[in-house]
Order: sequence, then structure tokens, then C-alpha cells
Amino acid sequence: MEHISLPMTLNAAPAKWHVGMELYGRVDWMTFVNVGYKRAMALGINPSAWAQAQAAIGKVGPPCW
Repeated sequence: MEHISLPMTLNAAPAKWHVGMELYGRVDWMTFVNVGYKRAMALGINPSAWAQAQAAIGKVGPPCW
């Protein structure tokens, strides 16, 4: 994952994610993570599972992002 850029990620993201990103008015990794969190909660992902994933990769992904 260390070689995946934000533009590459956005190209692979569903249209609904792009709409979510536009609501924040900026495009960066933190916004992408925030949209991911909202989508995960809407899908019924357990918040503790989300927290565990964040603990594994960091709040905005690996430092090389």
C-alpha cells in the first residue's frame, strides 16, 4: 500500500465517495478517511473494528502516504 497515491485511490473509489469528498470541500487523505468512516458506519461496520483498522495503519494511513 505504500505506493498507492491519493489520485490512484480516488480513481478506484465509487462515485458515492466522490460526492462525500465534495461535501468536505477538499481532497486529501484525511477527508478520504472521514468519508470512509461515514460509509462504514452506514454499512453497519462495528466502530471497534474501524478503530482496530486505524490502529493498524494509522489515522490517515502509513506515513509514506
